[in-house]
Amino acid sequence: MRNAVRHTLTLAATLLLGACLDSPEPARPDTSASDTTDTTATDTTATDTTATDTTTTDTDVVTPAPMALASTLQGTRMSVHNDAFTLGFSQASGYLPDRLVNNVRPDENLVFGDTDIHEVFVGLSLFDIFHVWQNIGLPVIDLAGPALVALHKDWTFGAEDRNMQGHTWMTIHADGRIYLAFDFSTNFQADGATLVAYAALDISRFSRVFVGPSTSSALPSGNATAAEPWFSGIPGVAPYLCATNEINGDTVGWINRQITASPIIDERITEFVTSTTADASVRLQYDFWTNGTPAGTYAGRFLLGFDASGSCGRIGQWADAFHSPPTMSVSSGVLDGNADGDSDHDGFNDRGGYYSIDADGARAVVFQLAEAVQSLSLRIHGTPSWGAPTVTVGALDLIDPGQNMVWQAQDSNGGWLVMNARIPARTAITIAW
Repeated sequence: MRNAVRHTLTLAATLLLGACLDSPEPARPDTSASDTTDTTATDTTATDTTATDTTTTDTDVVTPAPMALASTLQGTRMSVHNDAFTLGFSQASGYLPDRLVNNVRPDENLVFGDTDIHEVFVGLSLFDIFHVWQNIGLPVIDLAGPALVALHKDWTFGAEDRNMQGHTWMTIHADGRIYLAFDFSTNFQADGATLVAYAALDISRFSRVFVGPSTSSALPSGNATAAEPWFSGIPGVAPYLCATNEINGDTVGWINRQITASPIIDERITEFVTSTTADASVRLQYDFWTNGTPAGTYAGRFLLGFDASGSCGRIGQWADAFHSPPTMSVSSGVLDGNADGDSDHDGFNDRGGYYSIDADGARAVVFQLAEAVQSLSLRIHGTPSWGAPTVTVGALDLIDPGQNMVWQAQDSNGGWLVMNARIPARTAITIAW
């Protein structure tokens, strides 16, 4: 990340993250009655056509208000939050997500965290040998909000002749997208071991799980026991995994983007009941290898998505844009395909989930997307001002900063912009200072 301001997280304590780091996290009012809707749409979106799933249209997507991210550090625990959601992580979880809540119900953690089970929280495991959440090494903070919060860490497990080591990047966007990237290697043949990236969720918080738009199951399924987990999935077919609560709206998606030819990463749902049967998890997971993992170098790009619609429609739209980012045509400014984290040099950074543009000193950046998206994040270099820009979608201004867009000045000539609004296809987007 060019000219990123880096802060080393210390447990002693005075990390500056957003505006409120060393103060307790403030109480948030119930905003469910006053949330505004996304009204920027002018063309039709694809919807989740599952018969048992309630679809999301452009006008019933809830827009966080305000959406600006702030952060809190209390001891070894960090949280990143706006009025819509809170994502938490700590030393005990290796600074991978161990808490995700809808802030309308801040006491209901959607992530499963019984550490007697190894596949907990959200992370990566070489089951049952190494589990990345068990590495308590400290991360480095690259971005501190309010549009994006980003951190990374290096980790290693094992001895010299039998180890697993790598790097993790986490980028939290103000619209509810959380990107997790893993680059890692193993130097031994792990017979019988499954290499898996997963989101372990508290099954009691959800009513249905989806493997793409066409396959679903009620939760709990009734098929899992303490002696035998339940597995479901169609390898290599589904565009996303998604768990929903059709009553209170909580929705979590887990999406893989395949960036290497081998191995083919297959999806699976795992329902697990503990020995007491009091607690159970549903894991949305992607397997690099099952029942034996060879030595090698691996890369994984994953998107953890939070939505409050009770539908997988928005998750599916995020999945489409993650798998095949719409082509961006820039008429004022320059698309940057050489940024660190852009694996195929198309201008979309798959490691962090944003497009990179160089304003090249112009007073405005102007671009179009070949396909519509439900939200959009940009890294813009070379801007003439640190101040927040005016954003125009076609002839319509995004006039409410903090409601459906948030700007983050990052350095002397650029910043970050997250727009939580539908961006129509083939429509000029103007970002002006």
